[in-house]
Amino acid sequence: MIWVSALANPEPERELKALRLEAKDKDPLFVCGITPDAGEENPLRYERLSLFRITLPEAAGDDPGRWEIRARQGVVARSFAACDFSAEAWLASPNKGLGEQAQRAPRSRHLLLELAANREGTVSLFDRKSGKSYEFDLARLVVGQELPARGGGARLEVLERETVWLHGRAVDSTTGRPTPVRLAFRSKEGLYIPPYGHRTEINDAWLQDYGADVKLMDTSFAYVDGTFQVELPVGDVYVEMTKGFEYEAVRQRLKIEAGQRGLNLEIPRFENLRARGWMTADTHVHFLSPSTALLEGQAEGLNLINLLAAHWGDLFTNVGDLPYGSLTPHDGETVVQVSTENRQHILGHLGLLGGHGAPVFPMSAGGPGESYIGDPVWTGLTGWAEACRQRDGLVVAVHFPYPTAEVAADIVLGKIDAVELVPHFQEVFNDLRFLDWYRFLNCGYRLPGVGGTDKMGAYMPVGANRTYAYLG
Repeated sequence: MIWVSALANPEPERELKALRLEAKDKDPLFVCGITPDAGEENPLRYERLSLFRITLPEAAGDDPGRWEIRARQGVVARSFAACDFSAEAWLASPNKGLGEQAQRAPRSRHLLLELAANREGTVSLFDRKSGKSYEFDLARLVVGQELPARGGGARLEVLERETVWLHGRAVDSTTGRPTPVRLAFRSKEGLYIPPYGHRTEINDAWLQDYGADVKLMDTSFAYVDGTFQVELPVGDVYVEMTKGFEYEAVRQRLKIEAGQRGLNLEIPRFENLRARGWMTADTHVHFLSPSTALLEGQAEGLNLINLLAAHWGDLFTNVGDLPYGSLTPHDGETVVQVSTENRQHILGHLGLLGGHGAPVFPMSAGGPGESYIGDPVWTGLTGWAEACRQRDGLVVAVHFPYPTAEVAADIVLGKIDAVELVPHFQEVFNDLRFLDWYRFLNCGYRLPGVGGTDKMGAYMPVGANRTYAYLG
């Protein structure tokens, strides 16, 4: 282990000519190096992370890699080009809770920088295009003023210095009680500020970041259970909050005061379908833990989530959750049911929902597209469907009609209870998914259509596609 220590000179007014180290014990100690520092601050002590803005010598343009930022006696947490954020336009937008594309500012002369550094450290801006470097002495930085680089050409300023730690509640305005929601805070520059325990930068690719976070286009959100803790800058802060299809999405400006410790947010409800005999479900969710799925389901206004274990080559997901059955909170209004998706990459995919007893294994057949290398086609879809029916489960043709090889035969044989209809991305309602469903309906096969997300990443909220069922 190598230790780095800052040793204060006990007599700084005297010239230092030599340094003598004298052992006080027989244990060995190796001195790897010594260097002087002329500053008055402890060179190893950094200030806490702060947000800075650098004004560039010229517009950033479309080359984000042109500018490199380095710190001496400091750590650059991240740097990024500023986006256009108009608070008034954001507050008035109809896209509350839906997510938006960030409006890039290609002609902007600003870079944002999150930095933890010593008060006597330096920040340098290097222009790879021209080879020029611009240096800022942090000891000269004054809050509320721009600091010019040595020789000019660029400027540095602190955007956030004072923050407060808040205990917050998200409250149903009808009941006055805390309720799970999906929410996001933004700084006055439009930067996402997550509650504690949530990621600042959410990885929304397949099988990444399966915590209680979601990213819709360039808009990040955190799922909270009605209470949260968050560190917010003093001054103007913006909050966005939503809770499924029966609550009004909220966007509002907050004024955070110095010394503030609490924060109450209200979300209004305009419909209560559950009270009128309806339930809503997502038939197809992957990778979440059951408890995280429960939180997300509550925050999205769902009564049932079907969390599907699956087999992907040498990867098995949620199989360890199968023996424990369904998960229900104290109020009984949301249920997470762990079931299986059984898949063959040519014959089709089935969601086997709500069966009792042993799960229907194997979950994949005919590798390597779904199962493992060399695995045979253990069974067809009919065998899976019959095993599910014997366990009192429901058989759903998920992301109908793909794959297509056996699904039609199983519908004719009466093995399929419903088809999952997902209007994927840029598609419209006259694509093959819906045309095929109507072909079966016209042939007399009265297949219910159900809604499921096939959620496999933080790019998708549970229940974005959902089923409403009237139970009376």
